[in-house]
Amino acid sequence: MKPFSRSVQIRNLNPQEVVSAWSEPIGISGIAWHPNGRTLAVASGHGGLIRLVDRVSLQPVQKLFAGNGFLSHFSLDDQSLAGAVADNKVGVWRVAGGRECRRLVRSSRPEIKFLAAALHPEGRLLAAGMEDDFGFWDLATGRELGFVPLGKVDEQVTDLSFESSGTLLTTGASGLNRWPIQLDPLKADKLSIGPPERAFPLAN
Repeated sequence: MKPFSRSVQIRNLNPQEVVSAWSEPIGISGIAWHPNGRTLAVASGHGGLIRLVDRVSLQPVQKLFAGNGFLSHFSLDDQSLAGAVADNKVGVWRVAGGRECRRLVRSSRPEIKFLAAALHPEGRLLAAGMEDDFGFWDLATGRELGFVPLGKVDEQVTDLSFESSGTLLTTGASGLNRWPIQLDPLKADKLSIGPPERAFPLAN
């Protein structure tokens, strides 16, 4: 396993320059931008601490506590944050209260590792990428709603996110794919997924 990174850099894309940087002696296991563009969530490599850092002052504005793991995405309403925690689970934190509100596991395959997670714009669903498929959970109940197998031995969903329309974007060995999702307004446990649309193929 590669060691955790021990520094953070914030860069402008144009012109390409380092705007700010700081070190994290205990290491970093994940970062995620807040939708306001001003706050960065930084997960410590050990100890289960997530700090929300102001990108201008570089001072922490809030602390959350979790297990070791990656951070994936804030919800579009900026109220929740999703990421992996210890023991092959994925957690969801409410930013305002600073507490974990849900911890989810793949009940039929508890050994499987989560690689990415994202929250639906309506706040009802969590999508998570795993080693050979991706799936959906009802956040209100913690219930598994279904899984989409990828069909290739070497395929993984290494990142995913929701568009504001609710369409899911997945990234993996085959490139970037868009998955239309329809939610049943009357039944929270009913949804239809796909067919996928190839947005960008994997570059050779």
